[in-house]
Amino acid sequence: MSGHTAAAVASPAAGTSAATTPGTNGGILPPPPPCGCWPATLRIANLCQSHAEAEASSMREAGAAHGSFLADALTMSRDLVQHWGTINGCASSESHMTPQALCSMADAIDQVLRGHATAIEDLSRRHQHHHHHHEATRGPHAARTFVGRLELDADEGAIVAQEALKHSLIRLAAMLQDVEEESALLRSEAEPHPLRGRDIRDLTTRLFRLLGSVNRLETA
Repeated sequence: MSGHTAAAVASPAAGTSAATTPGTNGGILPPPPPCGCWPATLRIANLCQSHAEAEASSMREAGAAHGSFLADALTMSRDLVQHWGTINGCASSESHMTPQALCSMADAIDQVLRGHATAIEDLSRRHQHHHHHHEATRGPHAARTFVGRLELDADEGAIVAQEALKHSLIRLAAMLQDVEEESALLRSEAEPHPLRGRDIRDLTTRLFRLLGSVNRLETA
């Protein structure tokens, strides 16, 4: 999957910018303004990759900010899923569903799943610390978790984190299913397609393994 890059995405509308539309009065109307889907696709794909690389580097360093891995993973997942909804709702959505675009979206999901794996590993480590040093976590330097202005204790924070991760992964699973369906449609039309069914299956397997890891997180 990592062999596909967001830079491979090219706008299919590049050769149609001079198109015109006949007006009802016999005149010529200017073409509709181009959408911003392609720059946004490049931006979100590159952001997912850079965030995954930064998180992997931070995980190897001591003193990473409490909860930063979880927040980053959830933010990137939300932004990616929202972008997928945006390009599907675009008036030019059919022209956006190119093999290169689907590869970029699959690569972005791959990177976001890496971020979720890092967040789960961080949560698991902190849960173990809480389990073995229960009293220490209640000291003045204990990490604090908030939902809005509501402060949660360690157990409540762990439950909220688990549910947020589950929700995020389920939304990614729905997006991945959409990508798979679009990819299969292009393959049925005999278009050259670098995204293989095995790539999608590998991502799906990883995603459900991460869901299993979330369910196994200790909260006691």
